[in-house]
Amino acid sequence: MWDIVEAKIRAKIERFQPYKVLGIFGRSLLAKACLLSHIWFPASISTLDSPRLEQLFKTICRFV
Repeated sequence: MWDIVEAKIRAKIERFQPYKVLGIFGRSLLAKACLLSHIWFPASISTLDSPRLEQLFKTICRFV
């Protein structure tokens, strides 16, 4: 399940590359609404190992 979530997040980051011209607040809204939302539901019903969560967090932070 987490491989699918990670693939979706990476695909959305690729699609959002043209939005890098947005300010920090615009990119953080995109990250919260469109990227982190892919993590919240699966994390509420299953466990996630710490290294994978850290990797996803770093990937999203690099976008912001």
